Amino acid sequence: MHERKVKLQMRYNAVLLGPIEEIYITDDEDVGVYISSGENNRRYVLNVDVITPPEFPEQLSRVELLNKSYVGKNYAELDSNEDEIRDSAAIVLCECEEQGTEPNEAIMEVDDTQDLEIGSRDESMDRCDDRGDEYVEPPPVVEPGQFKKEWEDGIGLILRQKFPSRAALQEVVDKGAFANSFGYVIKKSDKERYVLRCSKESCAWLIRASNIRNTSIYSIRKYNKMHTCTRISKSSTRMRKRKGTPELVAALLHDTFPGQMETPVPKVIMELVQMKLGVKISYSTALRGKRQAICDLKVVPDTPELVFMSDRNSSLIKGIRNVYSAAHHGYCIWHLSQNVKGHASNVNRDVVTWKFMELSRVYTMAEFEREYKIFKLRYPSAANYLEDTTVKEKWASCCFRGERYNLDTSNCVESLNSVFLNPRKYSLIPMLDAIMSKISVWFNEHRKEAASGSNDNKLVPLVENYLHDLWIDAEKLKVTELNTFQLEHNVRGSEGREYLVNLLLKTCSCKVFDIQKYPCVHALAAFIAFESDATRTRNPWYDGMKNAKRIYDQLEEVGMMEGIPKRCPCGGRILDKISENDGDKGKRYYQCNVYKNDGLHIRKLWDKAMVEEVTRLREEVDNHHKKIQSLEYYQEEMHSELKGNGKEIQKLKELVAHLAETLL
Repeated sequence: MHERKVKLQMRYNAVLLGPIEEIYITDDEDVGVYISSGENNRRYVLNVDVITPPEFPEQLSRVELLNKSYVGKNYAELDSNEDEIRDSAAIVLCECEEQGTEPNEAIMEVDDTQDLEIGSRDESMDRCDDRGDEYVEPPPVVEPGQFKKEWEDGIGLILRQKFPSRAALQEVVDKGAFANSFGYVIKKSDKERYVLRCSKESCAWLIRASNIRNTSIYSIRKYNKMHTCTRISKSSTRMRKRKGTPELVAALLHDTFPGQMETPVPKVIMELVQMKLGVKISYSTALRGKRQAICDLKVVPDTPELVFMSDRNSSLIKGIRNVYSAAHHGYCIWHLSQNVKGHASNVNRDVVTWKFMELSRVYTMAEFEREYKIFKLRYPSAANYLEDTTVKEKWASCCFRGERYNLDTSNCVESLNSVFLNPRKYSLIPMLDAIMSKISVWFNEHRKEAASGSNDNKLVPLVENYLHDLWIDAEKLKVTELNTFQLEHNVRGSEGREYLVNLLLKTCSCKVFDIQKYPCVHALAAFIAFESDATRTRNPWYDGMKNAKRIYDQLEEVGMMEGIPKRCPCGGRILDKISENDGDKGKRYYQCNVYKNDGLHIRKLWDKAMVEEVTRLREEVDNHHKKIQSLEYYQEEMHSELKGNGKEIQKLKELVAHLAETLL
């Protein structure tokens, strides 16, 4: 007797009468489902087919083996492409001898360190046949039944689509899985990959996402949205879904009631989730999801762009520091001026208040230091109060680290307090509803007002009127163009001082443009000169020469740029980007957001830029050390000179005293 490889295929029809797709038994789980199925203690008829495939060569590659093996496969799937298998995986087919020995199990060995494209599958045991070399006609190809058709998951993902986190991606998949009644399993989940497959092992549905290096973002790399399984053929264990979570409920509420604080009661939410997603949730889950949805709308993220203005209330200061550690906190100038007024003595207190508010609105550091020294000499008690209870970074415009524009008081908050005098007594949710309702009315009124105005007005009324009044003075200032490409201009002010204006970066050396964010008189003068220069008819040869010079200057700036670039010479923003090109894939660059390979834009390797930046910082530190040493030397000289002057002063005092005694 000689060896022969055989295979048993078991199938049954779950409906006694009427046509329906046959269910195939491919693993232990299917066997358990078959044993527990049936009606009135009767099991369905089990059909067993004996398949004798052709002889296999002893040495076959794994790909050939998979292409020729029928183990655990549905006949309708014999022509389908096999999924990817890692190099470390191996399949051993069971062999049985005709002497009645027990067959070996089909084993799949998978290296856990590799990316798992498919799960470990327990193949059905092959059974031996007693008929020796009897020829068995191969079964006919089974065409898919009328219910066996591909269907879409309804999620609607696209390749390269990005999600802020793995949890955000899973939330989207959960909603689709619940809404379209299919289950999925997580085949791989780590810091680099996130692989999801349908819970039906023979299904082709697949989502593979990869983490973008040094971020929490996950990008869709492979996506097969079509299911090749049927919902009805799933076993009860495979149809078992995860329970609904509060996050899922909150996401559904955001979709159904976008931007609304008031959502249905938990009992209605339970019915809504059942109707929309086909999931039964508990009352507590619905309540927690409702609260989560409200918290999502109230939550303001912590960011350095956020600025708080307060009256120095200690509880507010502590709360802001604990909750919004990255935000900036400034003090209301009016409230602080009243405290300064109360600590002034032997002077006109109203004048002290006015002087302090003028001091807080100085825009340059040099002018602020000069005026602050004068303030301390004239009003020492008020200055001592400021230095003992606060720091200038909290109230001086030129020292403030955040962006608060022209707002230095809490007047707008006080105005809102008077408007919402009664709603302030409400509980939290009704109070928020009243605030949102009133603000919506204001937005609607201003929207109508803006739509009814002229299209020539591109600015808000405040800035439009401000620039209108400033235009007469700006036209009279002398403007000299310094850099056409960078839009740099030198402007001579009415008092004779020179100011450097950069229209591209929206800066002026007077710092008004930098802090308030709308043009100062110098920036407006530069803009008027730029507009008149741009609209003037020019000699085409001159334009060509100027354009050539601009390109040359840009090339020179790109070539001379060292360290971490702040902005591209073209004016574009610098991005910290991971290259996805084939030649340098995975390398990190500082790159212009409109980069083109023409030599006019920044694209510098991250490593090189860091080395240059460290070198530049070291040189800067060395220069500071030299300056410090020089200042220390001058300080010692001044001390010695002061000592000498002190002796001379003492001699003069003694001489004056002697003269006074002589005269008396």
